[in-house]
Amino acid sequence: MPDSVRMPRSGPRFRNNPARSLQRRLMLAFALFALCLMTLFTLYALVFAYTVEDQYLEEGLLAEAEHQRSGFRSTGSWPKPQDPGTRLLMHVEQFPEDLRAAYLQEPHRREFAGTQGRHYHLMAMPFDDETAWLVAEVGSRLVFRKMRNDVIAILAWSAAAALATALLIGWWIARRTTRPLSRLADAVSGLQPDQLPQQLWKHSLTGPPRDEIDLLARGLDDLVQRVRAFIQREQEFTRDVGHELRTPLSVIRSLCEQVSADHRLDPALRTQLDSVRQSAAQLEQIVLTLLSLAREVQTPATKDSVALLPVLERVILEQTSLHEDPRLQVRVEVAAYTRVALNEPVLHMLLSNLIGNALAHAETAADARRRQVCIAVREARLCISNSATLPLGGEDFIAFHKREGSAGYGLGLAIVRRLCDRFDIDLHIVHADGMTIASIGVLGNTAEN
Repeated sequence: MPDSVRMPRSGPRFRNNPARSLQRRLMLAFALFALCLMTLFTLYALVFAYTVEDQYLEEGLLAEAEHQRSGFRSTGSWPKPQDPGTRLLMHVEQFPEDLRAAYLQEPHRREFAGTQGRHYHLMAMPFDDETAWLVAEVGSRLVFRKMRNDVIAILAWSAAAALATALLIGWWIARRTTRPLSRLADAVSGLQPDQLPQQLWKHSLTGPPRDEIDLLARGLDDLVQRVRAFIQREQEFTRDVGHELRTPLSVIRSLCEQVSADHRLDPALRTQLDSVRQSAAQLEQIVLTLLSLAREVQTPATKDSVALLPVLERVILEQTSLHEDPRLQVRVEVAAYTRVALNEPVLHMLLSNLIGNALAHAETAADARRRQVCIAVREARLCISNSATLPLGGEDFIAFHKREGSAGYGLGLAIVRRLCDRFDIDLHIVHADGMTIASIGVLGNTAEN
């Protein structure tokens, strides 16, 4: 599959109501904590109740077993059990039917649930290589079983009350915590580069920060002030540069026009002067376009389209003069009637950087002796391709990023990215079969009239 890079559409993305989302998360954390705490308390309460009840019954059996052993040692026979609910049985076959069936299935157990509400506790008493059994039917003594539903209901209502209290406390804490965060988020989300406030956050500039939010607000306020100063310096710089560059360019263009008006001037020199004048005019428009990009002001798109081929030929002449290589071959497959829906300075800048990059990074193909660059119209898109083994990546569109061996400054493709963002140009780059193809979709009328 070919590698491709599509220019992203950059823009700020904000989530709706982040403070409310944080508030809900805090309340949910309190509710989950209370729910887990009440669940753990309920489990502990049930385990404690069952353990105390079983221990009480077990102590009763132990006392009865001691009574039976004492009587057996004194008289040689087993005395009558003191507890009327406890029976002394000499064989398993004497067990109640519901107890015997359960015991035969799980002989290691000593506590069994019978039928019709009966519940049994067993205790073995070995004697003379035999075993006697104390069987206590304790169904009527299971006090907790009788009140278990009431206890669970009380615990459930207590858990609900604790959960409601936790939600109320969580809401109160979350509201107090997120209220300044919400104000700070509103202040930050409403910032505009050309309308930065003198002070972002109303806080005391003296003394230590009151909390982490105050510390964050002071840091953001300091950052905003530095950004304001930076933007002011940049605006002053672009204003001064625009003024200082336009003035000498206007002088050059005016002098070229005056000299060209002399009828005694040699025709060859007149042609050169016309090229200088045209380049100066083009440079003036480029300066205006770059300044508009620097000011972050949307340059209105022209309603008229411009002929592509004349601009393309001029760019090729300019760029090939900078890349003098006898192996370099440029093939143009663009009809004379092809037009582009861009103003000429923007088109010139875009083509200069794309074609210049294609010429600079074109490599000799394995089956040819020339470095090839092809400029053609394919499916209503202007395609600029060159023979390159390394595809362009997203990092190539970052300012000052240069590939190894590049003689440029790493700004060409960064300018292309900004132009595409500003004028909504669809730039698509594909690398396949040893060719890198950059295509733009700004073509106007491509049919011959």
